[in-house]
Amino acid sequence: MKKVFLCITVFLCVWNMQSQEKFYLLKEVDVAPKFKAYKNIDSLDSKKNFTLYLRRSIAINLDISSYAGKKTKVFVEFVVEKTGVVKVLQIKGKSDQAKAIVIQAFEKIKKLEPAILKNKKVNMKFIIPVTINEVIIIDKTNKHGW
Repeated sequence: MKKVFLCITVFLCVWNMQSQEKFYLLKEVDVAPKFKAYKNIDSLDSKKNFTLYLRRSIAINLDISSYAGKKTKVFVEFVVEKTGVVKVLQIKGKSDQAKAIVIQAFEKIKKLEPAILKNKKVNMKFIIPVTINEVIIIDKTNKHGW
């Protein structure tokens, strides 16, 4: 009876390990996730396009109007699931307010085309540092005619 119980336990442990989804890193995938809202720049590979548009999406979605803290850095670990959904796994930083602002920015990122490895959609994990600072932007293009 003990041998049967032991065999079942080992089988369940192995089965559980196989059923867990693997997260690949950007350097491991053949094609990086793609932002549907942006057209890829042909001179860049898919991985460079991904990091470029990820930074752009975060910057656009970052609402620092209510941020009253000093310059701080927040590290965001997230996954682009094989369904294209972006999910934050963990966030590290000293300022709770800055972390909340960054999470809100990630929640606004729309569904992406997932990463591809060997012609299959896969989950891809990525860590990005985000610096929060009080910023004043001055438009010097003079296209407003003021």
